[in-house]
Amino acid sequence: MSNTGRIEGRSAADPGTAAGHIGWPRLLLGAALLFPAIAHAQVGVAPGQPALAPAPPPAQPVLPAFPQTSATMGVVADEARIYGDDAPTAGGFDILAGIGFHMSASLVTEYNDNISRTVTGEPLNPRFKSKTDWRFTPTVAADFGRAFGRQRLFLTGSVGRDYYARNNIMNRNRFQVDGGLQWTLGTRCNGRAQGGYSDRGTRLSDFDEVIPSSQTSSSLSLVAGCATATGLGFNAGYNWNELKNSVESREYADSRGSGINGSIFYKLGQRGDISIQGYSRSVTYPNQFLPDGQSNGTDISSLSLGLGYRFGPSIRLNGDIGKSWADPKNPLAEGFSGLTWNLAASYSGPRLGGRISAGRGVSSGSGGYTNYQLSDRFAAALTYDFGRRIVISTGYSHLNQRNRGGEGLPETSRLSEFKLDRIFIGADYRLNRILTVGFDVNNQKRSANPSDFNYTATSALLTLRARI
Repeated sequence: MSNTGRIEGRSAADPGTAAGHIGWPRLLLGAALLFPAIAHAQVGVAPGQPALAPAPPPAQPVLPAFPQTSATMGVVADEARIYGDDAPTAGGFDILAGIGFHMSASLVTEYNDNISRTVTGEPLNPRFKSKTDWRFTPTVAADFGRAFGRQRLFLTGSVGRDYYARNNIMNRNRFQVDGGLQWTLGTRCNGRAQGGYSDRGTRLSDFDEVIPSSQTSSSLSLVAGCATATGLGFNAGYNWNELKNSVESREYADSRGSGINGSIFYKLGQRGDISIQGYSRSVTYPNQFLPDGQSNGTDISSLSLGLGYRFGPSIRLNGDIGKSWADPKNPLAEGFSGLTWNLAASYSGPRLGGRISAGRGVSSGSGGYTNYQLSDRFAAALTYDFGRRIVISTGYSHLNQRNRGGEGLPETSRLSEFKLDRIFIGADYRLNRILTVGFDVNNQKRSANPSDFNYTATSALLTLRARI
């Protein structure tokens, strides 16, 4: 079972504000015409774009640090597509550039009937010109990989910009770069060293209310693992990340964190593995000050038993169960100690792909607006490939999140708890070997405490992608 989900600290971060007056529209649209190519993997493409029909991944060594029992053959259901533009930016161990150099270009057109996330019946905040809006996001992306014997260097990046037709105060750049070294030692050990940086507009669901702003995220991760001929193996890793918000009213949510993680696993033949895994992570919020003058923060740790197993060529099951702890430094906040778990089942056939996942977890606050979060989640996604041209997808997700750790501190999130339901349906149509058109309709509804932060929003996205 892959343990990548245990490595926290990968926050989505997305556009800056400075480069909007240097001719970017012509540069990006010109590049989209001059370089109609796409990477073998959809690396660096702006979040919320529908994925192409799955293509065979580039050849690469299998890391014993991450048993590959969940590898798929056939159609794959894209669960992240449910989240539209709120999907986390690809990063960390999701990034694998193929050998060689590849480029891609895309243009996303979105209509949103509640860009301001205004409560039904409430007046529009004066910072916005319109509740509804059109967003246009051109993006150019590239990835590069080069092998040096058994070692491999890789680098991915993307640049783009969000343009809003009515609320141009929301216009933001998108920039992301991620790279590192994947290494192999002997026949039993290998690992990876990787770093990344991203800058984009704050995701609309990250805070209790929408304020035009951007976030930058820096990250570093190291991992190493070995496996024996008997199937017994281990991995260990370290990760660090820092997230900063661009506007003064959001600086309280800046965060800095680091952690260690590891596991001992045993492969069950060619079908699966069983593991004991754990992590410990410390997060600091440097602009949240406690009565004693120290910065606020939270320590989170977990220990669990995991299992991954494959039934035949198409069905895979992954899960873990254990205990997690959260210890906030805020003396007014309660800690957490309790059961946490994750379970996912997937089917990947020649035409149909499906995935169902559920879990209960504790994590450091996304974006730093809350010290830690307790969440119960469920998601399901389905994809059907009609042939060489048409692919349709649909999905649903439910999240019940409780925000903790900011009690008694000024300016921290007023959103103490919420339920968020999302549903989407989408389709991709391959016009020819170069051009693909995608269309998605997404609906989301948030029921919050306090109810001032309830909202319903529907968006329609049209995506044009080019490749060679």
